[in-house]
Amino acid sequence: MNVDGSGIQLFGLLGVGLMVNLVAALWAIGTAMFLRTEQAGAVIQMPVFVIVFLAPVYVPLNLLTGWIHAVAKYNPATVVLEAGRGLLTRHR
Repeated sequence: MNVDGSGIQLFGLLGVGLMVNLVAALWAIGTAMFLRTEQAGAVIQMPVFVIVFLAPVYVPLNLLTGWIHAVAKYNPATVVLEAGRGLLTRHR
């Protein structure tokens, strides 16, 4: 992969990362405040793990085949990952 992103695109990538961290933090805080127990850790971590596990983390979406392509196509994390790749490679 050729990294062709400019400084502005690097800040865009940083903004995307901060938004994802904010969403994950709000999810964790909301779940922890609702359940108010230490056992909430699994409830907080499991959906995030499943979303990341079923996203095209290591390869672009168009290289996936089979059922994982069908699932990754509707996964909300796919949009974030593809946006990050697009900001780095100037891929539209």
